Amino acid sequence: MHDYASKTIGGSAEECESWLKQLAHELGSEDHQEAWRVLLGTLRTLRESLPPEELAALGEQLPVLIRGLYYEGWDPAAEVHGLEDVDGFLRRLALAADLGGETEASLALAAVLRLLVARTSLSASGGALSHLPGRLGALVSA
Repeated sequence: MHDYASKTIGGSAEECESWLKQLAHELGSEDHQEAWRVLLGTLRTLRESLPPEELAALGEQLPVLIRGLYYEGWDPAAEVHGLEDVDGFLRRLALAADLGGETEASLALAAVLRLLVARTSLSASGGALSHLPGRLGALVSA
């Protein structure tokens, strides 16, 4: 059992590092702390905004370590904010990821969405990402 757990956690740590490296590159940075902050802030903002079935579909595709942080502090009984308001979503993301405002939040969101499309079975036209309002959906190809 110990061997299995260490292989799973070790593999997850390596996969997590690979995700962070790719996201840092997408952000035009080498700073993995920034990549963590942006990734978790974005995932948690999405988590608070998606319907439960889409939230779970996204969560099950994340590496184990990232998935744990994605669900950390989540209250399934909490009200879903919804994604109908682009500016509100970007303000919440800027706050969650400690970003400098809506412009920085939109750039961070674009980078995370590209990562998710590249690393999961999610696509810009279906599933969780299809819930993004208006101009946010276009960020995937930005």
